[in-house]
Amino acid sequence: MPSGTAQRAKQVIKDSLPDLNFGIHKTKSHALHPETFIGPLVPWDNFEKEARQNLVALNLGNGGPVLGFRSSKQPTLLSEEQFVVGDEMAIQARFTERLSQAMTAILTATGSRTRFGDYKSSSDQCIKGKVPDVAIMDHNNLLRIVGELKTPWIDHHDLEAAHRDHIRLRRLFGQIVGYMVTAKLKYGFISTYCMTIFLKQEVIGGVWTIAFSRPIMSCTEWKNVEDGNYEDTVSLRECFLYLVRMAENDHIANNQVPEEQWFEC
Repeated sequence: MPSGTAQRAKQVIKDSLPDLNFGIHKTKSHALHPETFIGPLVPWDNFEKEARQNLVALNLGNGGPVLGFRSSKQPTLLSEEQFVVGDEMAIQARFTERLSQAMTAILTATGSRTRFGDYKSSSDQCIKGKVPDVAIMDHNNLLRIVGELKTPWIDHHDLEAAHRDHIRLRRLFGQIVGYMVTAKLKYGFISTYCMTIFLKQEVIGGVWTIAFSRPIMSCTEWKNVEDGNYEDTVSLRECFLYLVRMAENDHIANNQVPEEQWFEC
């Protein structure tokens, strides 16, 4: 008989991610690709509200399925980050354990066959030799969402600062939007683990456009909303759950806009 505290799907969705454990020494150069996105760009204003509505609609009575059990003797050692990070590979590893692994367990437990993985495990042959950091796939390993990860301590990767400065934002979006367009995918994201911006490629007013969310903090945990302001109340896993559900319904973006109208090197 398992011992410890049951970890149910709804609580795992609501939980924040633990803070990274930064090393004394870290990489110093940025990892931005030369492409800059120059196409239409608009805020995805209701993203957090939509994510919350998606969780409510999931109707996880009694907290939903049990995903595992947490030790009642030493619960804090595994819930806190022990691994020391200093480069992008380490960020990818922590994202995989804290976000991708948990999200795939949540999806499986709630009846979805979508899973997170690395791009080379997918069946995709569209992205012409380039390798996104994160692939979200269906049960046939077909690509549904792509993600790009960056180190959070490099100024060029600061998603919060870029969100206030669209010149910086367009530079950050060049690589991930390029992957989305090439693979004809409607959804994508860029993350530093600490912050994540979610992207949607859609036609607005007859024009193909990229909509972007506010940066969602990994330290944000689910909070009840009574005043209609969802900022800093929706957890990162809650947001990923919503993005996956949207992609399961419709993942294709057949954007035929010439590349030179959307990207500049």
